[in-house]
Amino acid sequence: MKINRLFTFDVRLIEDLNAEIPKGARSKFVNAALSEKLYNNANTVRDASGRQLINAAMYREDISDFLKRCIKNELGVEE
Repeated sequence: MKINRLFTFDVRLIEDLNAEIPKGARSKFVNAALSEKLYNNANTVRDASGRQLINAAMYREDISDFLKRCIKNELGVEE
């Protein structure tokens, strides 16, 4: 069973969600993220898609700016 709720999120977080997750899949994505956080159902790197892995690399401090530009190009994200 599903229930509709209203929550408040940071604008940047919603912008990133909308840019990365297709419309129609966002509720499922947020549901899985909350479930993972609340119930410690953490997926491993092995479970992540390539797109999820390269997107996560964007937020790593040990990734060079050059590689981040390459990742943005691969993801189709404009600077």
